[in-house]
Amino acid sequence: LETSFDHVLMLGSDGNVYAWGNNTYGQLGIDNGGLTVSAPTLVETLKNKNVISVSAGRYFSLALTEGGQVYSFGANNRLQLGYELANSATYSATPTLIADLSTVFITQISAGYESAIAIDINSKAYLWGSTENCVLGTEDGDPPAKAPAVLPNTKTQTPIDSVVLGENHSAFLLNDGTVGFMGFNKYGQYGNEKLAEVGSIRFNVTDTSALNIISIAVSQQQTVLLCADGKVYTAGARIPSNTES
Repeated sequence: LETSFDHVLMLGSDGNVYAWGNNTYGQLGIDNGGLTVSAPTLVETLKNKNVISVSAGRYFSLALTEGGQVYSFGANNRLQLGYELANSATYSATPTLIADLSTVFITQISAGYESAIAIDINSKAYLWGSTENCVLGTEDGDPPAKAPAVLPNTKTQTPIDSVVLGENHSAFLLNDGTVGFMGFNKYGQYGNEKLAEVGSIRFNVTDTSALNIISIAVSQQQTVLLCADGKVYTAGARIPSNTES
């Protein structure tokens, strides 16, 4: 189950996707003229595509298939779908394959505010969409990345296990157990004391290797780390940095 600002995606045991909520920009993958959907409804275009993961961003959505292919749908005002639409359209209710990722095998997806990141089987990250708040490791205000681009080795050469993308920062769980961040750290969401009023394009690594992290999550101003022993560590606004819960 994946929720965003005002829509929900649910992955069924049959590999099909069900959606409900606001559909103004086609973010449900249901072409009904933008009407709100009040009950879980099958996304017909993704039927029998063996979807294994879904991710809900702000007014757009991603779906990952068993074969490592990524489909996107919804708003595209910041090119968050990973491709340009015909006739200068700003949204699409039809789940469409991201062609620029079709030559690699994607294993994980994360939809953020108006950006997205995917990880392939070789632990490489692909980033696209809005550059706002430096979440993609480029300057805030740079043109949106219309096609998925590989995170350069100059950011990190450590293999990436997973990633989560928020409105103000992105967090990468690295193979060595550390966590890398890009974007804002105004409220300490990096889990360190290096607070900054502006977003960072630099890949900032916090040494969490002793915690044995298995999962990460982010909100607008916070980061949450889940460890193998069941302990949870949180950092960010109104949350003590690296506090055991």
